[in-house]
Amino acid sequence: MDSETSADRTLMAIDAKIRRLETFPESGAPRDDVRPGARVIVHRPYLILHEYNAALGIVEIVAVVEGMRDLDRLF
Repeated sequence: MDSETSADRTLMAIDAKIRRLETFPESGAPRDDVRPGARVIVHRPYLILHEYNAALGIVEIVAVVEGMRDLDRLF
């Protein structure tokens, strides 16, 4: 398998996890230590950091980062 195919599969898998937030917007582990109200979904080796505004019914993708990254330094 070439690296382009592998990258496409990874992006499609991350996109699928993000789309699931339409149905389950409060998915993922709470990460108030990084940012108040933030939650994280893991797609190894990446972290999908998101927030859900229940009043507006909006999920905001804050960042998709490599899992070894120090999240405290991003915000």
